[in-house]
Amino acid sequence: MSYILVVDDEESLRYTFAEFLIEEGFSVKTASTVEEAISVLKKALPDVVVADIRLPDGSGIELLDKVKKESHIIPVILITGYPEVKTASEAVRRGAYDYLVKPVRQETLTHVVRLSKRQKELAEEKERYRANLEALFLSIEDGIVIVDSDMRILQINQGVEKICGFFKDEVSGKKHDTLKRDCGGRCSELLARSISERMVCMETALRCFHVGRANQVVNIKSFPLFWGGGFKGGVMLIRDVTFYSKDTRVEDQWRFHKLIGKTEVMNKLYRTIESVSDVDSTVLITGETG
Repeated sequence: MSYILVVDDEESLRYTFAEFLIEEGFSVKTASTVEEAISVLKKALPDVVVADIRLPDGSGIELLDKVKKESHIIPVILITGYPEVKTASEAVRRGAYDYLVKPVRQETLTHVVRLSKRQKELAEEKERYRANLEALFLSIEDGIVIVDSDMRILQINQGVEKICGFFKDEVSGKKHDTLKRDCGGRCSELLARSISERMVCMETALRCFHVGRANQVVNIKSFPLFWGGGFKGGVMLIRDVTFYSKDTRVEDQWRFHKLIGKTEVMNKLYRTIESVSDVDSTVLITGETG
């Protein structure tokens, strides 16, 4: 149920504030004490709380604390007939939406209540959006890595734990390109390029060469991350395609790596050769034996 809770121990003021709001189309409930207000809150949370600072069994700031424990997005407007800078600053510090001084005009009260109610609606919408994104983020089997502009890991999902062997508590805040890894590290190169050049990078059928998972093959796609009107970092998607990759390609890669070795230098050489595989050219590898 959508309603405004008005809390004041003076019956005349309680009635007056309620009438102000009802005339503007709001549904209103009232209480005269902190205890009574809490009893109303437990039955159904209000959209906005309007409370006097001084109440018989406590203060409006105490009520503010209790409301914020129930829901941090409910706006609380405190009203006082004895304005003090210390009290006002304390109210704002604890999360009060506004601090009004008596006498309160009808247009002032209704305007502030309308604005605070709209803020709550936006906060609820943002919370729903965040919850939906989080559910989506956690449910996707593909690995998702989010980093800031310095390549520091902000978030990973369970897919990354499964595919890469990294755990959120162990890698959060660390730079992706400095992680101790048992693979070729090509994913970090792509992510770094997306960040530095602000471009989408992609590589398919990439063999990871994980210790213990030598045959793992993944598709990787990385994007620059823009949010709030500015550049924030990068996002990388990792899809395990080990069981869907063409056997011939995987086997060819495996034979080639067995031929030239698995060192990082040789892996880079192989990737260079693979990058020109679609070009009609011949690659000659020379060097000392051993």
